[in-house]
Amino acid sequence: MILCSQAKLENDNRSKNVKRGLRTKCEMGVRPGRPPIGYKMVRSERFGEPSTIEVDEERAPYIKKLFTYIVEKGMSGREAKEKLQKEGFRNISGGMVGYSRIFNILQEPFYYGEFVYGGIRYQGNHKPVITKELFQKTQSKLRRTLKGKWGRKQFYFNQILKCAECCSGVSGTEHTNRHGKTYVYYKCNIQVQQIRRNKKVQM
Repeated sequence: MILCSQAKLENDNRSKNVKRGLRTKCEMGVRPGRPPIGYKMVRSERFGEPSTIEVDEERAPYIKKLFTYIVEKGMSGREAKEKLQKEGFRNISGGMVGYSRIFNILQEPFYYGEFVYGGIRYQGNHKPVITKELFQKTQSKLRRTLKGKWGRKQFYFNQILKCAECCSGVSGTEHTNRHGKTYVYYKCNIQVQQIRRNKKVQM
């Protein structure tokens, strides 16, 4: 029991020391963890010196464009995302940036120089990508586009193809993979309706 109590005491003290170190790091203006897209972590070449957060010159201009598209051109987050995607905006691994990630970027105060950690807001020592005024204007104008209405998109084979089993019509849906390629899939209308009924019954 004495050994177990001593081990627990050491773990508790270690946890307190880690939390104290993270809080001190935040007070120094450095957010713990990986920086958001648009910034990069630069490891120090000298032993014992802390790493620094610098602006990613390749992706930071797209971040600034994202905010300006919302404020100056009145775009929604979805519209701005699609425009930046056409202009070549990609994440660190070269993949597409998802819609949820775009909205997280638009609500991230890190880009104007502040950050929130543990429910507390701190002033960062990193270089801002946008101004606080631009960020606040974006929050007031940010809106989410409504999902497209059923039947809004026209699929060429909807009225031509028939289900091989029941000879009913088919409906098309679009799916975009992680490489940005869009494919159209056709499903039997009867089977789709049955799946929806089963989901309602389970709920």
